[in-house]
Parts: sequence; C-alpha cells; structure tokens
Amino acid sequence: MSRTNLNHILLIFFTIRALLHVSMSRTNLNHILLIFSTIRALLHVFLSVTYRTSPEYPTMQSLKKPITGGQAFPIDLPGHLCSRHEIKEFAEACKEIGVQFVGLCCGSCSHYIRTVAEVYGRTPPGSKYSPDMSKHHMFGNPSNFRSYYTQNIQQWTTGKFQ
Repeated sequence: MSRTNLNHILLIFFTIRALLHVSMSRTNLNHILLIFSTIRALLHVFLSVTYRTSPEYPTMQSLKKPITGGQAFPIDLPGHLCSRHEIKEFAEACKEIGVQFVGLCCGSCSHYIRTVAEVYGRTPPGSKYSPDMSKHHMFGNPSNFRSYYTQNIQQWTTGKFQ
C-alpha cells in the first residue's frame, strides 16, 4: 500500500470518527446537514441521532424535561424525538446533496428507518405499514367507506346530527 493510499484511508477514518462525534454531540438535523454538505466530497455516509436540539440545548445529553426542567438524558428523551416528517425532510436534504448512505443513531425507530429508505426509493417489507391517508376514517376518500362505519363518526366530528 502506498503512502498516499494510507493517507487517504487515515483521512477517511478520522473524518468518519469526527462525523460520529458531531452526530452524537450536535444533534440538530439542520446543523448536521450544514456540516455534511461541507464535507460531502470526502464521505458518502452520514449518521444522525433523532432528537430535537436547539442553541440553548445543543446536544441530546443537555436536553431538559419540559415540565420539571430536570435532565432528560438518558431515560426521558422520547419527548424530544423528531417527527417522521422531520426525518423525511432530513433524508431528502441528504439525498439532494448526494449522500448515498444515511443512518440514524440514538432514538431511531423502525418507522424512521423505513421513512429514510422510502425517500431513497427503496421498498422495505415494512412499507406495507406506511401511512395511507386515503384509508383514514376522517381524512380519507369517503367513497371508499361504508356509511355503517362512518356515519356516526362524521356526525360527531361535524356536530351535525340527523
């Protein structure tokens, strides 16, 4: 192995190591995207945690419980999770800048991974569980429903009783 190849391998190794550190400590998805887009030429794999952070609480370890103000890390983090829509936007932004592999770390769930896979054009087996709003009892296509099941729901939601 030539010295140049070894230098490239070391550069990639330390870049991955730095990315993992950034992903674990700076978890705001927009902040991570900014970092990723600047080093995109060096790396094709990105990993992020799934918690909402802010300038006031920049890491998942610094997040506070909304009611008591106590430390949320390590067991009370679910209240800080990103929504599926935010994960989808993150995956779309990664795809737009040319990222080939996206992973999610702390706080990840199967439906988040499925969302990322679907953004990248994959159809994992779990896609059969993806939300299909056309079948929703209130927001779906009414022509697909039998009135026996939906009449009372429509009356209660509209307040119009016969």
